[in-house]
Amino acid sequence: MNVNPGGKVPEMCDTIIPFDNPHGQGGKVQKMVFDAKLPDGHPYKQFEGLLKGMKIVLAEHRYTKDGKGKTLIGDYEESDMFGDDGNDNFAGEKSQLELVIKAAPGMFHPEMNPIKYFWAWIKRWFQERSNGNWQKAKDLVVQVLRLCPLATICQFFWCANHYACFYRLGATGPIAEFAVKWYHSHYGAQARDLDIARPEWEKRKAKVHTYKKTATAVT
Repeated sequence: MNVNPGGKVPEMCDTIIPFDNPHGQGGKVQKMVFDAKLPDGHPYKQFEGLLKGMKIVLAEHRYTKDGKGKTLIGDYEESDMFGDDGNDNFAGEKSQLELVIKAAPGMFHPEMNPIKYFWAWIKRWFQERSNGNWQKAKDLVVQVLRLCPLATICQFFWCANHYACFYRLGATGPIAEFAVKWYHSHYGAQARDLDIARPEWEKRKAKVHTYKKTATAVT
């Protein structure tokens, strides 16, 4: 949210002013966006349908003297607005994304999302052919979105499924990453596959550790 009203920022949902608001505003609905139609003579009529901004929100919480968000009351500082003074304020607010993730079963890992690999493929292809020209960049984007082979997209899904399998088997991040690179079958990984991959990973880790130790001794 901007300090002043308006601006090119995502629209925000209404919220509730915390009940421990020291100025009697607790429990009231806090609109984050101006109404689409404001009465004539309204001081912010030019911002119809736009975000209010932090100054106006703080004023509606009665944290300012002039009602315009310019002068804070008493010893309130910016940190006080966000819960450092013991009040709830915005400290208890959760983003919609956080609520969705916490409501979903299990843990989310980006490596289990096939779209991650798809966009990585697109960015690599684009970077190899772009030259800084804006028009060429736009043409390349339209072109690359249709170029990724179906067989490659299937591999993205297999890779994401392999990560899901190894995490489900109890592998940690580094071991799971090694196991996915080591495992080449398009079938789901089994416990025996992790049992085979784990000692191989331990050997690689020991080898790297020995190399670093030797390099440090030489220098």
